[in-house]
Amino acid sequence: MPTRARTLLAASVLLATSLLGVAFAQIEPRARTFIEGMHAMFDTDVSTLDQTAVMTTFMPDGTDMAMTIRTVIDYVNRRAATFTEVMPGMESRMLIKDGQATMTMTGMPMALPVPPDAAAELEALFDPPVWPGFKDGDVATYDGQVSYGELLSGEQVSYTTKHVMGGQETDYTTRFVFASGGAVLGYVIESPGNLPIMMVLAEPASSGHLAGLDASIYLQEGGNWNLSSTMEFVEYQVNEPLDESLFE
Repeated sequence: MPTRARTLLAASVLLATSLLGVAFAQIEPRARTFIEGMHAMFDTDVSTLDQTAVMTTFMPDGTDMAMTIRTVIDYVNRRAATFTEVMPGMESRMLIKDGQATMTMTGMPMALPVPPDAAAELEALFDPPVWPGFKDGDVATYDGQVSYGELLSGEQVSYTTKHVMGGQETDYTTRFVFASGGAVLGYVIESPGNLPIMMVLAEPASSGHLAGLDASIYLQEGGNWNLSSTMEFVEYQVNEPLDESLFE
């Protein structure tokens, strides 16, 4: 998987976990209003997820590459399958089942085990998409009106919390940008060792499921925000019966 695609995947996992939790003394009142309001707007009772998205990555040489990614998650039974079509006729599948993660590719005679560190991080996929409230040690500030050039502007709330990645606990910051009415316009994620990443939603989000919205993704390189990829969801279903053959 290309480096930029891996960066996007890591950011997606980080966002999913950051939405699960945001010390009370360090939460500014205005920031609390926006964050609690955001979580109240989106559905959180999710037992199954089946989504298909087309991710187009723009390379430094001016070329682009499109991948179709289908992700199926059974939160109740802690099973997940991800199918990535890099090009017609070439597909990889990652399966997480019974605490084990394996990967297969087109033309590969057998499944390969996923490295233990990567498998452990993938377990974060099964964290229920429910926000339990602010945690001790978290910091949230209201930053007022901000602008990221012509890409994204609105009222910003910066939220810093700790995540365990690679066996180490580290601070991560997500900067949510809101419209005046509280709808989410986009967000910036900053994490150690990675370039800052900005996701600009195709349209303001105020209901449904934040994770299933089309977005343009930018990476900050040399002080500039450069378009890295786009994500277009062609299918997004929650709480629907899953095909058991997907996990075989």
